Amino acid sequence: MKHIIIKILIGTLVLLLLLITIFIVQSCGKKSPSETTSSSSNLSDEVQITRVIEQYFYAYMKADVDSMLLALHPDGPMYPDDLAIKKLRETAAGNSVVGQTKITGIKIIENDQSSAQVKIQIFMKADVYGNGNFKEEKSTLVCEMKKLNGEWLLFNIKL
Repeated sequence: MKHIIIKILIGTLVLLLLLITIFIVQSCGKKSPSETTSSSSNLSDEVQITRVIEQYFYAYMKADVDSMLLALHPDGPMYPDDLAIKKLRETAAGNSVVGQTKITGIKIIENDQSSAQVKIQIFMKADVYGNGNFKEEKSTLVCEMKKLNGEWLLFNIKL
């Protein structure tokens, strides 16, 4: 029983950290378009979308602000304004988490070649407390993707 409660608490903590980050970034505003990730126009939409989403979550875990921004569509509600970016850079060093993230399932619900709704199953394994005790979490999310200069970028996440 104690094991189950601890597992639930740790899973809730990981999800809470993800939600806090999403809400902080969403509340920061928007920024004008910038450079995007390297060209991958010859890859399938599913492969491009998977790579961008994994890039975002990996950058989130590593507190890599630049990589996180490259995965986000600059017109999306998750893209922070200049002041928020500055604050993220100032605090990033202390927010890195050891772990991994992997898209374990993806289904493109809707795709009109410039925007897409994608349902993903994501696996995250993280050492939340920095003590070598990794916790695992599986979640299902719906990601709104939009293209910019031929590249898929993460526009929004719906929980």
